[in-house]
Amino acid sequence: METQARVCTECNSHLENVFSFIQPPNILALSFPQSNLHIDAEFLMKVENNDYQYILRGIIYFGADHFTSCIITDQTLIWYHDGMETEADVEYEGTIGNIQDLNTCRGKTAIVAIYTLLIAAK
Repeated sequence: METQARVCTECNSHLENVFSFIQPPNILALSFPQSNLHIDAEFLMKVENNDYQYILRGIIYFGADHFTSCIITDQTLIWYHDGMETEADVEYEGTIGNIQDLNTCRGKTAIVAIYTLLIAAK
């Protein structure tokens, strides 16, 4: 569910978008510009009464009119990429467990979190 800035003309309540899925998507890219949401390393999504586990695989950051990103491997290693600074290379940042705040990286703010479907949770 997503709360909108628009309000109902009848009751003055904020309108909400409700999303439902018939099948769990393999990839989710969640955009949250101008928000300060907490980025979780994983989460469960219920689809048709089944829980599906999603794992964080990447984060896109923005600041000073420039995008950068972090890529997260199966082993939870975080690799930083900045095409202007690192060109085709990536630099090791740490592991998910060692990074306190995934919302910022090298002075830039997270605007997109990318998750992949791992398995159907029991």
